[in-house]
This record gives sequence, structure tokens and C-alpha cells, in this order.
Amino acid sequence: MASYSRLPADLRSRYALVGRSVSGTQSSRARRAVLIVVFVVLGAAAVVMLSVSHPATASSVDESSPSNAVSGLVNSLGSQSFASAYGGTSINGPGDITVFIVGSDPDLVAAVNSLVARQAAALRTAAVVVHYAPVTHSIQQLSDLTMRLAQDDASLAAAGFPLDHFGPDTTSNTVSVTLKPPSTPAQNYTADAQAFFDARYGSGLIAVQATTDTPATAV
Repeated sequence: MASYSRLPADLRSRYALVGRSVSGTQSSRARRAVLIVVFVVLGAAAVVMLSVSHPATASSVDESSPSNAVSGLVNSLGSQSFASAYGGTSINGPGDITVFIVGSDPDLVAAVNSLVARQAAALRTAAVVVHYAPVTHSIQQLSDLTMRLAQDDASLAAAGFPLDHFGPDTTSNTVSVTLKPPSTPAQNYTADAQAFFDARYGSGLIAVQATTDTPATAV
């Protein structure tokens, strides 16, 4: 799993903007944003009991909601005991989450269901509803790739694609990358960057966000 403390000092602020490095959850509000700048490093995954999540209004979800508490427990469980299958969690409402799983892992599903039931019994509340959805990449894989990007920062800039914000995104199941504007005018800058990252790191792992082709104006 990627370690925030291992990031070079000059990259930590950029990584912090895209990663709540141990939360692994995303709210509906973040998923609806046109440009996501808050990403995650830990998450969950699943395929049994496949269900489509139903986003709730952003205002209905706060830090004290049962879904936030359960998602934190699921994150710990998934990252520690099911690293190769755990793909992230998203919070759909105050009592509703989605857990993402790589492939079919009934043991992870059973462990999550048991955890949710125990939490409800301990608090004497209704159990949080858990939907399961399949993904291709685990959070472990995406976090390791995020660390690799951090290590490649200088060489990527030298290749003409300087990193700005980057980090794992559970809902797209990719590492989302936002680049700094090019130093000189460049047509198809974002498309060229996507092709470059696909060739270097593998197709489907990195999603380059739309970036202006116009050079940044010096202040």
C-alpha cells in the first residue's frame, strides 16, 4: 500500500489534494463533480449480490452518519485482509454504501456482511445497506501506481507532461491525473498525454483529466 510519508516533500501537498490517504470512500457530491480533486487511497470491492448504487443527496451525508462509520471499518478490513480484492467504497447516503470488489471474492463479501451486522447490533441501529460492484483494479494496485507516478515526477515533466494533482479514484477505478498546462502551445495536449501514460503504465490504469492546451501565464 502506498505510504504518504514516502512521498517526496515537494509532492506531498499535491498528493494530499487528491488523496484522503486512508479514507477510501467517496461521497455522491464528489462523484458528481466535473473535476474531481479529492481522491482516495484505500477502498473496497465485490461482485456477489451485484447491485447498482443509488446516490443520495449530498446534504444527507455527514461525518456522523452510520455509512461513514461503517465505510471506515470496511476500509480497514479490506486493506488489511483482502488487499488483492479490495477496490474501494463509496458512500451513497447516511445508511447506504457501495463496496467494490476485484473479481469474485465471497470471503470478502461474507466478512463485510458480518462486520455490518455486528456494528448494527452493537449500536442497536438498522444495518447499513451494502451494495456490491465489480472493478478491475484493487486499491493496492492503484496506490502502488500512484507512488510510481510520484517517483517518476521529474521524468514525466521532462517528457512534457508535468504532474499537478494525482491519486486513486475509486469510482472510476483508475489513478486520476491532472497535468500542469504545457509550457508552450500544444494541440491535443490531454489526448497526447493519455496515449503517453497508457503506453508507459498500461491501458485503463490512468485517466488524464482535461487540461488546457494553453500555456500557463507567468505572474
